[in-house]
Amino acid sequence: MLRITPRLSGTHWLPWLALICLSFVVFLGKAYETSLAPNDSALFGIVAMKVTDQGLLPHLPIQGVANYDGASQVGFNDLPFFFPYLNGLAMRLLGPSAWGSRVLPAILAVGTVLLTGILGWILESEIFGFSAALLLTLTPEYIKMGANFHLDLPMIFFILLSFVAWLRGFPIAAGIAAAIGTWVKTPVALLIVPTSLAVMMVQGEWRQKLGPWFRLTLSAVAAIALFWIFVGYRGGFALVEDYWGRQVLGTALRGRGMVAQTDWFMFLNYFLRHYLPWNLLLIASLGVIAYRKLWQKPVVLWALSGCLILVGAISPLKFKYDYYFLPVFPFLSLLAMPLFGGSLEKYRLKIFSGATVFSLGLLTLLLCTPIALSPEAFPSFKRFSAIIQNYGNCSDEILFVEGGTPYGGRQEYGIEARFYTGRTLSGASCEKATLAAGDPKIRWLIASGENVQKCLSGEARALFPSAFKFGNQRLLSKTNLSVNGLSDLTPLERELTAVTDCRSKIFPQDRYHAYLPGE
Repeated sequence: MLRITPRLSGTHWLPWLALICLSFVVFLGKAYETSLAPNDSALFGIVAMKVTDQGLLPHLPIQGVANYDGASQVGFNDLPFFFPYLNGLAMRLLGPSAWGSRVLPAILAVGTVLLTGILGWILESEIFGFSAALLLTLTPEYIKMGANFHLDLPMIFFILLSFVAWLRGFPIAAGIAAAIGTWVKTPVALLIVPTSLAVMMVQGEWRQKLGPWFRLTLSAVAAIALFWIFVGYRGGFALVEDYWGRQVLGTALRGRGMVAQTDWFMFLNYFLRHYLPWNLLLIASLGVIAYRKLWQKPVVLWALSGCLILVGAISPLKFKYDYYFLPVFPFLSLLAMPLFGGSLEKYRLKIFSGATVFSLGLLTLLLCTPIALSPEAFPSFKRFSAIIQNYGNCSDEILFVEGGTPYGGRQEYGIEARFYTGRTLSGASCEKATLAAGDPKIRWLIASGENVQKCLSGEARALFPSAFKFGNQRLLSKTNLSVNGLSDLTPLERELTAVTDCRSKIFPQDRYHAYLPGE
C-alpha cells in the first residue's frame, strides 16, 4: 500500500500554532460563562457522573437517568458508555461544572480542525489543508456544536483519524480508530471502510489494496466486538441486545416516538441553513470541480466520496436529527478549496502571514471582549441554580410551573436542575400549582412572571418571601434571604456561575452573598 507522507521540511509552524490557539478559544475559551444546554449536554453531564460514581470501573448499567424514548428497561442505554465515562473522569478531576465537562470535548474538537488540515495536506498540500482547517474553525454551526458536551465532534475526531491512518499506510490503526468512533456514538464512524473501498474502485487499485482493506475492516470489527463483550461482561448482555436492537436498528428502521418517516431532503435543508456563510463558496467550488473535471484529484475524490456515502447512509433513517450530518463539515471544507485553484500555492506565504495575524487578532478580540460563543438554551437557570446551590439544602425540591416560558418545558428544566444543583424538579400545571407549592418538600419554585400571578394564590405566594428574576423567569424561595422586593439577576448574568455538585465545597459558601440587596 502506498504510504503518503506530508513533507515536514519548511513547515510553517506559527500559522498552525495560531490556528490551534484560536480553535481552543473558539471551543473552550468562553465556556465558563454559559450553562450546558439540557438536551443533550447537561443530560450527558449527568450520565458522565453516574457512570463514574464507582471509581475507575464504569458503573453499568447506568441508573438514575431516563432514556430518551423511555423504552429501555436495562438502564440508560441511548449511547455507548465510553465517552461519557472518559469525560466523567475528566470532570471529577477538573470539577463537575459546565466548564469541566467541556475540556475534553474541546480538545477533540481542536483535534478535528488539526486532522482536517493534515488530511488536506496529505492529499494536496500544506496550504490547502491549512486553509480548509481555518474555514472549518470559522463555521458557526461547528463552533456551536464544539463548544458543548456533545458526542458528534469526538466521533468526527476518530473518523478523521481513521482517514489519516489509512492514507499513511496503517490499515489496522485506521480500523481501530474507526471502531473507537463507534464506541463514542454510532456506526457512522466506520465511514473509512466504504469510502476507502469506493476510492479503490474508482482509481482501479482494488486488487493491490484489497489486502489492506480487509485488515482495516477486520480490525474495526474486532475492536467493536471487544468493546461490546466488555459491556456485556460488566453490565449484562441485555445492554448489548438493547443498544443494537432498540437504539441502533430500531431507531434507524422504525423511528422513535412520533418520528417514523424518512426525510430524504434533511441534509439539503441542513446544508443551506447551517453551513453559512460558506455554502455559496462551496457551491461555486463544486462548479469549478465539475467544469475542470477535477473529481479524479485525490483530495476531491476522497472528500466527495466521504460526503456522498455519509449523506446516503443517514438520509434513509426513519429517525434522525439534522446535526447527524455534522461529520460532512470537514469534507465540505476540503471541497471548498479547489475554487481558489493555484492561488493557494501562488500566494502561500501571504496567506500564512495573513492567517496568522487574523487568528491572533480574532483570538485577542474573543478573549478581551464580552463575546460569548458557547450556546446557552436556558439563560435563567445558571443564575437561579447559583442561588439554589448556595442557600438551599441538598434535600430541597424544586417546583416548575409549566407553561408561559420561552426556554423549554419540565423535562429540560429537570435535566438542568439535576446537573447543576443535584435537586429533584417536579412539575405542576397552572391549575395545580397552588396545591403543589404547599408541599413542605418544595423549597423553590420556578415560573414565568405571568404564571406567578395567574397560577398561585395570594396565600401560596406568601409562602415564598424571596424572589429573583431573569428575563420573564422567576425564582421563588421559601427561605427568607432578606431580599427587598424582586431581585433582578440580569445585571449579574456574567458573574453568577452555578456550582454543579450539591455537596461541592469548590466555592466558598458566602460566594453569592454579595449579590443580594443589602449585603
